[in-house]
Amino acid sequence: MNNDEWNKFKSARKNFRSMTEKLKSVAKKPNEIVYNGTLDEIKKENEIKLILVADNPGDSEREQKRYLVGNAGQIARKFFHEKLGIDFDKEVIVLNKTPIHTTTTEKLRELRNEDIFKESQKNMASLLFEFHKALNVPVWIVGINGLKSGIFKVYTETLKELYLNANSMYKNLFFFKHFSRNCFNNDLKGLSDKNLKESLKEKGSEYRKRILGN
Repeated sequence: MNNDEWNKFKSARKNFRSMTEKLKSVAKKPNEIVYNGTLDEIKKENEIKLILVADNPGDSEREQKRYLVGNAGQIARKFFHEKLGIDFDKEVIVLNKTPIHTTTTEKLRELRNEDIFKESQKNMASLLFEFHKALNVPVWIVGINGLKSGIFKVYTETLKELYLNANSMYKNLFFFKHFSRNCFNNDLKGLSDKNLKESLKEKGSEYRKRILGN
């Protein structure tokens, strides 16, 4: 990262930590709010190639205080290394749609009407925009269920507001199915490895239009 990118990255990271601490102060169960500690290992020398957004921290993520480290994370690491030549742990920043831990994503339905859950989605969407603006790299939002009218509707609505007048950044948003249960890999079956990067852009743009409307 150059000096400007590094300073903006540090600012976004600081805001992320402050946001999670603020949520902890009002949460019924503070330990359920998980900050991604992997971000603290990022150095100026790191070449960030992509920002990836998953759903929310599961049991492995809460235990390790890192995002996307369970089975889905292993699938992601293998895909990025073997297919795209990207070091997932050094060249990818991982965020979530909410930092609130549940044993399964479906469990978030129990929180859908709580203010803290809605506020966390707004905060995480704003943080994504801040990181995206700082680094100017592609953004992959994985896990498309619940984005249009389900549990992550607030996250989607906030994204629309933030990216409304940021056309070049908007076109660098790509949506995909989740890595869990091999949904992502199954969705890409039949795509040629030779043209994989372009095929991924097309698939990610297709889902973006379906979810965000354009």
